[in-house]
Amino acid sequence: MLKTSLFFNLFFLFLSFSLSAQSETSPLTLKFIGTTSSRGNIMIRIQNGEGEIIQRLSLAADASPLEVKVNLKPGSYAIAAFHDENNNKKIDKAFTGIPTEKYGFSNNVRGMFGPPELEDQLVDLSKNNKISIRLQ
Repeated sequence: MLKTSLFFNLFFLFLSFSLSAQSETSPLTLKFIGTTSSRGNIMIRIQNGEGEIIQRLSLAADASPLEVKVNLKPGSYAIAAFHDENNNKKIDKAFTGIPTEKYGFSNNVRGMFGPPELEDQLVDLSKNNKISIRLQ
C-alpha cells in the first residue's frame, strides 16, 4: 500500500510539473504575406535571442490564410522564412549569391549584404502575439 501511494504521489508531482511547464509557453501567430504562388512550402526557422535554432517548421504555400501558430517560452525570438517553391528544402540563389526565392525576416528587416543582424530581427513575445512577415 505504501509503495502504491508513493508511486501515485510521484506520478501526480511529475504531472503537475509537466502541466506547469506547458503553461509557461505563449502562442505566437506567424502570418506570411507577399507570396505569388501556391506551389511548395514556406520554410520557417525560429531562433532564440542567443541565435540558437529552436524550431524549424514547414507550412504549405497553398494554406489559406498563410499562418502558423507556435508555442514559445517568454523571451525574444528571430524568425526567418523563405518560399521554397520547388520543394528542394533550400533557398535557391543566383550565381551572384542573391536568393531567387522570396524570403523575409521578423520585423521585416533586410540585410545589406546578407541576412540582417540577429538583434534587428528579435521580437519580444511579451509584446507581440501575432506578427506578419513579408516575403520579398
